[in-house]
Amino acid sequence: AVDPRLTSSTHKFYQLFYFLEDIVCRMIGIMPPLSPMRTVLITGSSRGIGYEVARMLASQGWHVIDTARTIEKAKTAASSSPGQRFALELDVTSDVSVSSCAERLKEIGRKVDVLINNAAIFEDGWNLETFEKTMNVNLMGPIRITEALIPTLANGARIINVSSGYGKLLHSSPSYSNAIRSCQTVNELISTISFDETDEIMSRTIYPCYKISKACLNRMTQLLAADDRLTSSNIKVFSCDPGWVRTTMGGPNATRSVQEGAASILALVDSGKIYESGQFYKDGCLLEF
Repeated sequence: AVDPRLTSSTHKFYQLFYFLEDIVCRMIGIMPPLSPMRTVLITGSSRGIGYEVARMLASQGWHVIDTARTIEKAKTAASSSPGQRFALELDVTSDVSVSSCAERLKEIGRKVDVLINNAAIFEDGWNLETFEKTMNVNLMGPIRITEALIPTLANGARIINVSSGYGKLLHSSPSYSNAIRSCQTVNELISTISFDETDEIMSRTIYPCYKISKACLNRMTQLLAADDRLTSSNIKVFSCDPGWVRTTMGGPNATRSVQEGAASILALVDSGKIYESGQFYKDGCLLEF
């Protein structure tokens, strides 16, 4: 994850230099200047898997842009470990907040090498309110921030959409699975997938809205991977299943540690490995949609 032009000893020097530089920049409230290190922006990095991914990448010498719904939470995350970490306020459900974040990146001329769409909610229930709330965060959130950041993505950048095993189409009813699969554009996905109170299969399953939102996120990954605006700059898009992780969202009975969940995402960050754009991965291994 470190620029290959840097030797091990040089890398250690840069880490110390940028660490001291970072402290000064935080004290005066500006983002550190550009360096040979690459930049990652992570949504929802104030806790859970996003927090751990941010911590691990910062320790490897990445410029990490921590985001959270409030600047206070983002700053707390950014100051929690050494490294090049900077905080930005970002509410993925707000067009204004997303636009402001994108403009801030443009102002400083910073290109994003990896965008990790991690922010999500996990609520149970089959009703219109839960459906719309879940879709707004888990699907529309990644769509908003990805669209806004396309101009700031570096050539050869990677977009990683943090999905779930629940996002496999087999966890949705045939009606929803067929509808999601048939969508040929992101706009069609947005306009087509809506709440169906009469769907008995979804009404009887656990976390139905979450399952549909992640299935839609996976379809969005497939569709964006073929988008000329991305392919022309060799930008790849992946969905990633971190597994059932012991976080506030996953609960104490989950089967994986936060470190194991983060590692599944980090596998796709590694530009030294070849992964097919538009595909779904877990721990670097291909999954069925």
